[in-house]
Amino acid sequence: VPISEDDMNFLQMFANQAALAIDNTLLYANLEKRNRELREAQDQLVQTEKFTALGKMSADIAHEIRNPIICVGGFARRLLNDDTLSEKNKKYVNIISEEATRLETILQDILIFSKETVMRFEECNINDVIKGALDVVGLEILDREIDVNPCFYRDIDLIIADTRQLKQVFINLLTNALQQVPEKKGLINIMTYNTLSLRGGVTIEVTDNGGGIAPEIIDNIFNPFFTTKGSGTGLGLAIIRKIIDNHKGNINIRTVSYTHLTLPTKRIV
Repeated sequence: VPISEDDMNFLQMFANQAALAIDNTLLYANLEKRNRELREAQDQLVQTEKFTALGKMSADIAHEIRNPIICVGGFARRLLNDDTLSEKNKKYVNIISEEATRLETILQDILIFSKETVMRFEECNINDVIKGALDVVGLEILDREIDVNPCFYRDIDLIIADTRQLKQVFINLLTNALQQVPEKKGLINIMTYNTLSLRGGVTIEVTDNGGGIAPEIIDNIFNPFFTTKGSGTGLGLAIIRKIIDNHKGNINIRTVSYTHLTLPTKRIV
């Protein structure tokens, strides 16, 4: 049966209506997607504002509490040198001193995490930064007879970074490793090399023979105040992530006591 002109007109009209329906469907789906993204952005903004307010409040409280705690700890340490104290009283004063020191550390972590970071970029050698961090924890390494094997690439590229903050990153990483490895049999390896990529950069790998991180909590380790230890604030890794993000770098901690960290050689705004 030949197709008439009316049939062609009907088919044309049907095709136009079908195309219009498809366009409307796509527009509706796109509108739904945009609305969903807008709701998510609004929720994220509300959460960000809450965390900002909480961070400011925490910083204000920590600052107010810090000075009295320092006074308590200072006086307790002076009393420990008093030879007229009985052994029983010295024991009590020593507990006060230790707990005051622990509170000072907690408050310092909170202040570091919550305050706005002022970056002081300069050209530096990452090997020298790590050596400075090793000097800070060197006494504990010696006391616990832990082997630390640094393997620094001699011709490492220079990076543009805040050396003070990066030093804090490696102090925190080394402190975590020292808490995980066994005493007298502990082993920590540190390796640096130039990143093999078009963007360049440097890579740092830190491994140890400790227990590692359980797979079920690996996604939470960078969350503020998350900790599996009996003491501490749970801010150590959160501070590390914040500093590395400020440097436009990347950090990846795996379950088998392995940390992979990369930093760009140029300042990225």
